[in-house]
Parts: sequence; structure tokens; C-alpha cells
Amino acid sequence: FEKLALRDSDEETPTFEKGAPGHSPTNSFSHNGAETSISHSTSEIFSPVQSSQADVSGSSPRLSSSASRVSKSLPSLPQETSRSSESSPVYPLLSHLLHPHLLGALLPYLSFKELLPLLSLNKHAKQAMESTRDIKELILETYLSCTIGYEKWSPERMGSGGEPLSLTLRDLNSYMRGISIPADQYGSVADAAVSALKSSKGGKSTATKTLRNQVRMMASSTRAYTRVVIRLRAQAEAVAAHLTPPPSSSSTMRTTGRGTRPAVVYHSQKQSASTGGSNSPYQKSSGSEVSIVNSSGQSSDNGTKQPGGSPSSSKFESPLYRTGYAPLLRVFVPSPDGAWLSTQSVQECEQELQRAGVEKLLEVGDIVWDVAAGQGYNTGRMIWDGNYLIDLDYTYSLTGDVPENIDSLAFSPSYWWKVVQLIGNPVCYIDLAPFAVDIASNLQLLQERVQNEVTQNPVIRWVHRTKIKIRPGMPVDPIAHSPDGTRQRTLIHPGWVGTLVIETEGTNEALADLQARLGDAVNASLIRRGSGGGSRATKNGKGIGRSPFRLLREKSRPGEIWLRCVGEKDRING
Repeated sequence: FEKLALRDSDEETPTFEKGAPGHSPTNSFSHNGAETSISHSTSEIFSPVQSSQADVSGSSPRLSSSASRVSKSLPSLPQETSRSSESSPVYPLLSHLLHPHLLGALLPYLSFKELLPLLSLNKHAKQAMESTRDIKELILETYLSCTIGYEKWSPERMGSGGEPLSLTLRDLNSYMRGISIPADQYGSVADAAVSALKSSKGGKSTATKTLRNQVRMMASSTRAYTRVVIRLRAQAEAVAAHLTPPPSSSSTMRTTGRGTRPAVVYHSQKQSASTGGSNSPYQKSSGSEVSIVNSSGQSSDNGTKQPGGSPSSSKFESPLYRTGYAPLLRVFVPSPDGAWLSTQSVQECEQELQRAGVEKLLEVGDIVWDVAAGQGYNTGRMIWDGNYLIDLDYTYSLTGDVPENIDSLAFSPSYWWKVVQLIGNPVCYIDLAPFAVDIASNLQLLQERVQNEVTQNPVIRWVHRTKIKIRPGMPVDPIAHSPDGTRQRTLIHPGWVGTLVIETEGTNEALADLQARLGDAVNASLIRRGSGGGSRATKNGKGIGRSPFRLLREKSRPGEIWLRCVGEKDRING
């Protein structure tokens, strides 16, 4: 401090001059020939000086005397002018948020994390933004359009039909929170919840408050995820249906991402019983009309429905839903039985779909994944059969296949591609009874040269092979009633249109198995192999229903699909 006092005494003492009257208190001082302007209030300038004098006055007498000289040379300044009695107006942030144009200019500069405090300003603001459709859709499009392809429901793009499912800002919040959670963390929290449930004493759970909050948070996040996926599917189907050209009188071709193929549905003209004509939809008729099938799989003919659509040619793209493929919905239900869900757990998954408000919007073939069960292949994945959730079929596969309850002909051959994860060729269930005549007439015993997997040498084997023609407009099932009471018929998906090649082993047992699949539809004694007189078939009854076949991807190509019979020796379970 002595050195500091000596240096301070040697330096030139700064002098202050009062600013011009009528201006804010502005002071200038000269220090070593340099002039500096200070624009502060009097209290802001001198309070640090006075406090510094008080701090050092007891430490060094020479420093104290030097400070006193500086204080005496300072002129007395007037008090700070009082502010205006009227306070300056506050910017109306609430009015800004409730104005669509102003909010739209602000949202691109805000991340979703920064938007959350604005949505929570007060209860009135939150209710106003939720109830105003333009503001709500503006927020949803800002944070969901570029990432998952969400669009506002507009008649110009999606037709005059109403929006089947409307998302809320709460759904947006839960969805954004859910996608930020790693997929493996769902299983970890579920295991912790199950462990706490098993260790409960006297019926009281030992789960902590944090764990209970995590379970509720993950359940709400998966419900929001499911709502978003269902909304995207409705948007994709509405856009495709609205942009589909009107029906044409001739067959047309549509180019899709998976190649060019006919996109038509054949409708047989009705024939009265008096004409003696055949009413079977599996027989060609003299007169027919052809109409285009839209990309969502729905025919332009009223009263028909195609559940599994083909890939769309529209510009809709989303990582959550692919047009023409099955959606993957999510629920979060911790199961005490682990990956194999019990009946009670499956029922709880159905209740989660009800809580999400999407039960009436589900379609046959939708895949529902209980993320609490884990991530291994198809662990925790179920399929909706129209009324209930059912497990996948593990009879012929370790990873699971689409079960017998779902008719594979009603969907595209690739409808569950990458949704139901498979190892090898998938198993599909098809009823061959309607094609019994064609199967019997085209059946042949052939030699086939194949590669031996062990010795890598070519070997010759005998196979029974037949083929049938799938024409557009063939119904899968007889006319049925839909839930709303209207009569609908499910058509064979256009992806199967063309030649269907069916083969089995060239043994008598394999031939008997093929006969059993046809049931009484074909009398086996009338099937003749060889060149003598061909073969004949009579239709005496119905087949046994859907039977398993393995779709051979390595042989199939557009317009020609190969199937191989799956027998008892191919069973893995049961």
C-alpha cells in the first residue's frame, strides 16, 4: 500500500467538470493528458470511489491523505433527475404469441426447448394457443414438417373429408420428449418398475417417485408417438386419394419406386341367373370394366376396400410411415413375464391404444410394439387382426411371422417388410381352394438342378410344380359387413397380380399334402401326371382354409411370385 500511495501521489490528480445544463449528468476528466467521457449517474460514479476510500483509509495514512485531496477537488454535482412518473410500456408478448403472422416470423429462430417457456407463460396463453387452430397448426408444422413430413389438413391437398385425428400441443411435447429417449432406456425403466412391483410389501409398491414419474412419462410419450404415426398415415392416404386421376376405361401402368406394374382392379360385370353365366369371380367374363387403384390401395369402385396399399407415387415422405407398408405403433406396458407378454399385458396394451384415442383408426395388419419388452428382432411386437392384438406366429420361424389370422393375399407381398424383422424368406398363409382347378390342371413333376449346400456340387431333385393366374379384382373373402354396417369385399392386392408359381417336393407325401391343402375342392384321384390326357378337376366342396407357404424372394420378380409349401417337418415350435 505504501508503494501504491507513492505512485498515486506522483500521478496527476484528475479533475472533473460539470456537463452542460439541460443534459443528462455527463462528466469529463483529464488524466495524463487523455480526456474520457463518462455517462453515468452521480451515484454510480462516486459510490465506488467513496467505498474505496473507506476501505484503504485505515491501511495507509499517505493513501488516505491522497484520497482526501481528490475528494476535495471534486465539485458538487446535482442529484439525479427523477424519472417520469409514467412507467415505460411493456412489450405485449402475449399478443405477439397469439398473432399468427408475428408468431410465424418468430418460430424459425426458436428451438423447441426455447419454445416451451413461451407455451407456459400462463394458463390463458396456453389455452388460447391450443384452441386457435391456425396457431396450433403453425407450431406443429414448424417442428414436425421438416423432420417427419407433417402437413396441415387442407381441402386443397387432402380433399373435403374431415381430419380423422387432430394432434395437440401436448402431443407435440410428449412426442419430442419421447424421441429424445434412447430406445434401450425404455427396457431399463420397465425392468426397474417390474422389480419394484415384485418387491412390494403388503401390496404397497417400493417404486420411488422418480421411477413412477418415468413410467408415466414414457407411457404418455409412446401414446403421442402412436397418434403422430396414425395422423401421418391418414395424411398420406388422403393426399394419394385426392391426387389420384379419375377412373379410366383401359388398363394403365403406374411407375413406383419398386418398378412399373399394372395398377388396376378388375370388376366382373354382374350376370343374372337366367343367362346361365358363371358368377364366380375367379372365372373370366366376356365383359369387364377396369378402374384404377389409388396408391392407398382403395379402389375407385364404391363398396370395395383394399387394406394394404402399394407404394405411393406422391411426394409424401416420412421416416415414421412409408406409404404402402405397415405402420409400427408403440405402447409402453412393463410386463412381469418379460419379453413374452402375458394375456393381461396384451390387454393392457389394447387399453393403451384406447387411451391414445386411435383404436377406431387401426387397420388390420398394423404392428404394435411394446417398447418395454426390449429390442431383439420382433420382441414385444403384435399385430392387429381387426378386433384384438395377437402374437406373431413362431411355428416355422424363431423370429416370428405374420399369423394365420391375417390373409396374406389382401396385402402387398412386401407390406410388412422391415416392420416384422425376418431371417430368411417369410411365411405367408393363403387359401388355395378358389384356385383348385387351375392348380390341378397345371400340376407337373419336374427335375430341378440345385446346388448342394454341403458339397457345393450340383444335384438333381424332383419337384411338383404348378402355376395359377391372379387376375385383378379377385376377392379374398366372401362379401362381409364392415363395422359401420356397409357391405364391403376385400380384393386381392394388385401386388399379387400375375403368375403365382407353387412348388413342393416330388414325393407322394408332398403331393398328398398339396391335396390336403385343397381339401375337397379337387378330387385327388382325377389328378393325372404325365402326358396322357392332361388332368381334370371337379369342385366338390371347400378347402381347409389358409395354409402356410414360404415366399421365395430369390426366385420372385415383378409379375411372378414363387411359393413353396411348408410342411410338418419344417415346424420349429409346436
